[in-house]
Amino acid sequence: MEEDQLPVNFMIITISNTHKLETDMNGGIIQSCLKENGYTNIIRDIIEEDQTSIHSALKRSSINPVIDIIILNDGYQCSDRLMNSHFIEEFFDYPIVGYGNLFQDMQLLEPYIHMKPVAGVKHQTAIFMLPGSVETMRHTMNYLIIPSLKKIVSHYVIGA
Repeated sequence: MEEDQLPVNFMIITISNTHKLETDMNGGIIQSCLKENGYTNIIRDIIEEDQTSIHSALKRSSINPVIDIIILNDGYQCSDRLMNSHFIEEFFDYPIVGYGNLFQDMQLLEPYIHMKPVAGVKHQTAIFMLPGSVETMRHTMNYLIIPSLKKIVSHYVIGA
């Protein structure tokens, strides 16, 4: 971890009825990106594809004082069955405005135009929904989320 980095604790949640941690490519990519940038406090989980499970996992993780940032992803890469952005947005205390627009600016959504990436805060925990393929997730982590972590943590997690 670089000297100017804040210690950040991550929870990566993959939504899937078929994957296990060993076969969760999307969660693995997110974890690899974090580790490559010096972040090692990472917990991973896979939850069932139903709104009750998603809500429970988000609630449990957002009230956990050990977790600063939750990264939510769909194990099916481009499925929009349950990655309903409106359902996720309703969970937030407040949104992180402009997150979804950055996907459009970076042209990350072209193959996933039916999905709306959202981010927000619940109980001083920042939550990001990452849609898309492995390459989209890698690009989002390396060019959007990781470069913004210091500001995200100081503004939304510590300063909330």
